[in-house]
Amino acid sequence: MLKLSVLSGPDSGKTQVFHARRVSIGKDSRNDFRLRDEEVSRFHGVFEQTEGNALRYRDLNSAAGSVLRLGERSQHIRGSSLNLETAAGEGFQLRLGQSLVLLELLTGEAERSTHQPIRPIEAIRQRSQSLATPTPISLTPLASMQPTPAQGTPSRADVVSAQMASFAPAPASRSAEEPAFNIVRRVSKDSAAPTFAAEQLRVLFRVSRELNALNSMDEILQRVAAATFELFPNANFFAIVVHDEELSQFVPIYSQVRAGTNPNEHILSQSLLTQVVEQREAVLYVRGSREAMNPRRSIVMAQISASMATPLFGQRKLMGVMQVDVRGNAGGFHNDDIELFTVMGASTAFAMERAELSENVFQTFEAFVNASVAAIDARDPATAGHSQRVAELTQRLALAVCRCEDGPYAAFSMRDAELVELRYAALLHDFGKIGVRESVLQKASRLAPSSMLVLLQRIETAFQQAMSAPLERSWQSLKSEQRAPTSQDHQVVERERAELRRSFAAYRELVQRLQGPTRLTPADVLLLQEMRSCRFEQHGLLVELLSAQELEELSISHGTLSAEERAHVESHAALSREYLSRIPWSKELERIPLLAGQHHEKLDGSGYPDGLGADAIIPQVRMLTICDIFDALTSTDRPYRRAFDAEQALDVLRFEAQGGKLDADLLELFARDVVSRLEPARRG
Repeated sequence: MLKLSVLSGPDSGKTQVFHARRVSIGKDSRNDFRLRDEEVSRFHGVFEQTEGNALRYRDLNSAAGSVLRLGERSQHIRGSSLNLETAAGEGFQLRLGQSLVLLELLTGEAERSTHQPIRPIEAIRQRSQSLATPTPISLTPLASMQPTPAQGTPSRADVVSAQMASFAPAPASRSAEEPAFNIVRRVSKDSAAPTFAAEQLRVLFRVSRELNALNSMDEILQRVAAATFELFPNANFFAIVVHDEELSQFVPIYSQVRAGTNPNEHILSQSLLTQVVEQREAVLYVRGSREAMNPRRSIVMAQISASMATPLFGQRKLMGVMQVDVRGNAGGFHNDDIELFTVMGASTAFAMERAELSENVFQTFEAFVNASVAAIDARDPATAGHSQRVAELTQRLALAVCRCEDGPYAAFSMRDAELVELRYAALLHDFGKIGVRESVLQKASRLAPSSMLVLLQRIETAFQQAMSAPLERSWQSLKSEQRAPTSQDHQVVERERAELRRSFAAYRELVQRLQGPTRLTPADVLLLQEMRSCRFEQHGLLVELLSAQELEELSISHGTLSAEERAHVESHAALSREYLSRIPWSKELERIPLLAGQHHEKLDGSGYPDGLGADAIIPQVRMLTICDIFDALTSTDRPYRRAFDAEQALDVLRFEAQGGKLDADLLELFARDVVSRLEPARRG
């Protein structure tokens, strides 16, 4: 049994307990656990109890992904699943947009004390691969239930038995494999109500055309449900179901009721659905027909007075079963209806299969993007996670800008496809770093460690040689003068040697200090020039104490990169654009190379790689730039500087905005609607 509690966000305080093995969560009203958070996707994720009461969370390709946290551990996922190793009484925290949700696995005692009905419906995107080849399901016949005479008021069991005895199938079934054209031609020719049939066919052809233009599973299922209710005015319940091997029953991946009605949507006729799968044909049931049957109790309890169900055969597999019911006493269906419903099922199956194939392509592309980000992180461990964080911040800022009702961005909006495009551009904005030399990319100090070691050894060699020089000069002087050394001679030598000790100690201290995150001072510059002028003899050759290359690297005013190295690193922006331009993007994603390649451009033209001005930099790039700088400043300590807290980073960004480099209006939206809602650990 699962308990979900909202700890923070628009639904803070909301708590709900679920007995179902699957619980969907999202913004749409058809989810089991609904959130009003604007940053949460319509169908965001689903919790599943697997064998042994283990838990698994699946992110349903949500826009911003999901962050799962247990104690100090956290993991960001999108479009994939994560097993939750937890025992009864323990809890996971789930971050969805602005909402923080606590998930608890309740004990058996807690379960017995809770009596909350659950709607056993998964989120739309859940799919079952178990229907690839329909497996015959053996049906256990029900014992014949006949009404038992009783005096006085009949019991509930008597009423149910009497209803079940009156329920019978109409003599109508239709092979799902018959060509749709033949069915349409026969219905239009033989219908007893040709005017109404013509209107139905018009709806059928229209929805078929519409389905051909859709690739989103959500949109397909919604459109089919709406068309079904339009085709069959008496119908008030619609569902598309798949067979769940774990539960050994059919479960809906989508269900809908007609507006203004309240049928019992919790119950499905498992016997009817099983017959459709086993016989591979559409079936029509109508209560009260002359042919007797013993239906399962679920049909009666759901008050189904008429039902149609058809298998959804795609080109490769069975996608599921589509069902439409009349629940209550709202009327029924006739034989022509099952013909039209079969045609509708054929169009639906092909549309669903096409959407699934598109989603498979999307999943493959998503895996490619994630692998690319992982490769970038592996090359530069100091910035690991940067791309994911920038994508999350950029997505939040874009949503905040779209919600803005005043200021220069009040009329600005982005379509879902543009949000996806911006997210991918943010994830891949540093893609060009794969073309930057690793020695430069990971350079944590002014001198490479090996170069530093060589320089220190050279300083030590020069020091030892310099220390022997005063003694040698004093000895030569005494020898030429042919006299014994005095205390004054000794003092002169020691003063000279002491000065050498101070000089070389200063050289060592300077070189070691300049390896850390320190700025160069004028005194440091003078000392480096002094070192550059020093020479000593080694193996008969005159050697420089400090080479020209070492002087250049140690003279870097701040940071660790020389001018040449910095230019090489800055080339990653142009490389991102170049490499990403080689990918054949779809029309909806064709601006990814442009967005990723411009993330270091500044409004005053001082950025790179092209030095663009404000007129050439679109809002999406401006958002990405702000988020990139903010994360670079606030992420973990870098070898060349300490991490800033959020307020310090915002001060830096505001200074840049005042200088005309960043968009001040977007920056204030970012501070108000994004930074202020970050977790405390992220802010400080």
